[in-house]
Amino acid sequence: MTEINREYFSKIPPVLYQYICQNPIAYSAYRVLHIRSNEGILTEANEIPFIKTPVYVFALISYLLILRVVNFIEIITQRNQMTYLTKSTHLFIVGTSENYRTFSLKSIARSIHSESEVAFLCSPSARIDNSTVKDTDCKIFRHTELHKNVPLTSVVLFLFKAVAITIQTKNMTPHQTTIYDTIIAYNYLITEFVKKRSVAKLMQNEPYVHTYSPMPYLVENTHEDKIFVYQHGIQWKSANTLMAVPFYVPLTYFVWSSVWMESFEDAAHPDSKIIPVGSPWHDHLAKNDNNQNPTFDVLLLSQSHGHTPNDEKYEKFVRTVIHTCEENNLTLKIKLHPKESEGWYKNRGWNSFVESFEDIDDALQQSRIAVTDSSSAFVESSVFGTPIVVGDILDGDLRSLAPIRNVIFPANMGDVPTAIQNALNGKIPETDRTVVITGGATERIVKIINSRKEELY
Repeated sequence: MTEINREYFSKIPPVLYQYICQNPIAYSAYRVLHIRSNEGILTEANEIPFIKTPVYVFALISYLLILRVVNFIEIITQRNQMTYLTKSTHLFIVGTSENYRTFSLKSIARSIHSESEVAFLCSPSARIDNSTVKDTDCKIFRHTELHKNVPLTSVVLFLFKAVAITIQTKNMTPHQTTIYDTIIAYNYLITEFVKKRSVAKLMQNEPYVHTYSPMPYLVENTHEDKIFVYQHGIQWKSANTLMAVPFYVPLTYFVWSSVWMESFEDAAHPDSKIIPVGSPWHDHLAKNDNNQNPTFDVLLLSQSHGHTPNDEKYEKFVRTVIHTCEENNLTLKIKLHPKESEGWYKNRGWNSFVESFEDIDDALQQSRIAVTDSSSAFVESSVFGTPIVVGDILDGDLRSLAPIRNVIFPANMGDVPTAIQNALNGKIPETDRTVVITGGATERIVKIINSRKEELY
């Protein structure tokens, strides 16, 4: 077996590694400091009010206090019907309602529910109910419901401990960070503690956990061999998002294909199990690749953005795509990233191109070709059978993946117009190489889960 060059992992100072191994919750603070120093995006920031402000602690305590009062009133009026799973064996973590993120989890849940008790834990932004998980009697919990039972005294006491953890983590972190970054890291650390305490009772039976983001609140509440992490997007070799691959604990990762193994191995704990299995979502897309009915020429799949250096590159990229389409009389539609709003395009007079689609498969089905900058949507497009041009304007080394079926990687921004014309004319790579194994993903995953149960018991 080829030896992996674990470049990212080797950059973790030994003292920091040992500290986080002993205090896993500190990883949440380190992750923030790392992302901030790399100009990354904290995806939860738009979902949690005030979390990037100095007043967050006061807002959080007030919120929890109100919930405790509400919980007390519900108990005395016998309106609190909340019950916890004491025998749940599988817990699926859902952070969004987007089909491309929930489809795989729901498929696995349906496959194992007949022999296991299944539950879903949803974030405030996730809209999922039993009607979306057909033929199952699973229970659905929400973080906001569980917050009612968080002991307020423990949170107040942790506020002081969190100061020490944040400062120690910052001092060990090999990144340039500001006082403001430290405040945000402190806020995220407290939030992680609240989540840890809120789900403790729900996870008292140490269930198998199925998640895209194995954060400390999950890791600390069940056995590490019971955590299954599903690849849901591009795993950069720089590991700059630090959500899907915590370096301090060995976990089991289900990745799309062997193409992505090196990226995960570079950042994950050396004892982690990284297994190419494909994904139920991509199997679903592959089955529908013959149902295309193009109604326009070019689909621009936008990527979430928001930092000044990247905005300039992205604006030039979008302008290039629009100019190419207008110059060649091509119809263009823009599908926004789930975390994105129309405002950025409206300010530049491009909002007429923005279209609302039910999901990415709906969008791909209607377009002749697709274009993106560095979005993982190029994977869906490749599997679905819609040729796609990937600009890779952030220089994430996506071109190193070539050749890939149905994907064109232009050498630079100037080559994007030619790449669009080539895609429209069917001049795409002739290869069987794909970034996702398709067919039988659910069966492969369930088989591994069942074998893990036999190993542990």
